Amino acid sequence: MNNTWFVDPFIFKHPFTCTNAGPTQSGKTWLLKRGLVYNNDLFDTQPKNITYCYSAWQTSFDNFNEISPDVKFHKGIPDIDELDNSEPNLIILDDLMKECEEDPCIQKLFTIDSHHKNISVFFITQNIFSKGKFTRTLNLNSHYLILFNNPRDRLQIGTLARQMFPNKVKFFMEAFEDAASKPHGYLLIDLKQSTEERNRIQT
Repeated sequence: MNNTWFVDPFIFKHPFTCTNAGPTQSGKTWLLKRGLVYNNDLFDTQPKNITYCYSAWQTSFDNFNEISPDVKFHKGIPDIDELDNSEPNLIILDDLMKECEEDPCIQKLFTIDSHHKNISVFFITQNIFSKGKFTRTLNLNSHYLILFNNPRDRLQIGTLARQMFPNKVKFFMEAFEDAASKPHGYLLIDLKQSTEERNRIQT
């Protein structure tokens, strides 16, 4: 019997939806930049068109094109129907919490369009349990959750642990505390159907 433990090197399986949650300056944009730099190693399918959607321009965006020349910036929510779905697309929704959580088009993007229109999505938010109209739908339809350290609100992490891993709450919280103890530390939860149970939590 072959007992080799094989871990797929490609973390993100296109098409996917991913929610990145953490307070300001926790490392969300930093991690995203690193993901674009090393996308050949992290994505099983390389995005050909990358659309970075924002609410207000930030100086941290200035060197994005040096990191990934394919990045196109768009203020506000994009028109999904304008994307070329013959090629793999990546949409990044940054600092658009209110717009995304109230817009039925984003709900449709997470539930239908991502799979049918060749689109992967990173949704960057400060609070995974915010009170938006479609917040719960976005969370339930995220294939990946990336949780950053939030010293002011451990309650939401505990709530998530009890919802997702009711029999492994202690293990989950210990894994999060260990990851969060490092600068820009994070915990990645892989909810893809194809993922083995032992690989669902990564740092």
